[in-house]
Amino acid sequence: MNVATHEFNRPPGFASLLGTSPVMQSVFRLIERVGPTEASVLLTGESGSGKELAARSIHEYSARRNGPFVAINCGAIPAGLIEAELFGCEQDGSTAPAGARKHLGALLLGDYRGKDFVFVGKVGTGFSQETLAKLFRKFTPLVRSKSPVADPPRERDVTWLAPRLIAQIAYEEWTDDRKLRQPVYLGLRDDKRPEEVTLPEPQ
Repeated sequence: MNVATHEFNRPPGFASLLGTSPVMQSVFRLIERVGPTEASVLLTGESGSGKELAARSIHEYSARRNGPFVAINCGAIPAGLIEAELFGCEQDGSTAPAGARKHLGALLLGDYRGKDFVFVGKVGTGFSQETLAKLFRKFTPLVRSKSPVADPPRERDVTWLAPRLIAQIAYEEWTDDRKLRQPVYLGLRDDKRPEEVTLPEPQ
C-alpha cells in the first residue's frame, strides 16, 4: 500500500501519524477520546517511536489547539531543573530593590493548594537589568494593596501583585514543608492559566 493511501485513511487532526493496522487504529481512537479532556497523559516508548507526534495529535484534539504546542526534551534537562521546567511557580509580589539593582529586589512566589494560594519562597537571582525592567512594566497593572497569599511572609517593603503571572523557576530542593531552596529565575510562561499550576509533592 502506498503512502497516498495511508494518508487518505488517516483521520484528520493526527499530525503526521500514519498507519492502518489494528494497533494504529487503536492509537487513533485513544487520541480522539483523551484529547478533549483535561486528563494528564504520559506517553512512553523507544526513541523514534512517535511519542511527540502522538502528543501533537492530542494537542490538536484539545481545547488548546489554537495555542502553542511546546515540545520539551526532558532528557536534556538536569534532574534538578525538570520540575521547574514542567510546573513553574506563580508570582504574588516583589520586594524593594537594594544597592545597584533597579525596579525590584526579589520575587515572592506562591502555589495554589485547592482554593488557597500559599507562599512557597522567593527568588532574587537570575535577573538581568533588562529582565527587571520588563518585569516591572508587567507588574504595574497588577499591583494590589493586600497580600494574595493566605499566610504572607514577614518581608519589608513588599509590593503585592494579583497572582496572574507564572514564573519558571529552577531550584535545588523542594522541602518537606513545601518551600523552595536556592531558586533561580528563568523566565515567564504563558502556556498555562495560574489555576493550572501546581507544584509536585515533596519527595
